[in-house]
Amino acid sequence: MTAKLRLLIKAFGFLAVFLINISLAQAQQPDLTS
Repeated sequence: MTAKLRLLIKAFGFLAVFLINISLAQAQQPDLTS
């Protein structure tokens, strides 16, 4: 795996986690402590 591809996959991973956290926060009460 090239470094650029690995960086791209890591960036998509962070973006996916970020979007999932936003979805969960909107579904429940927003927890701003984290």
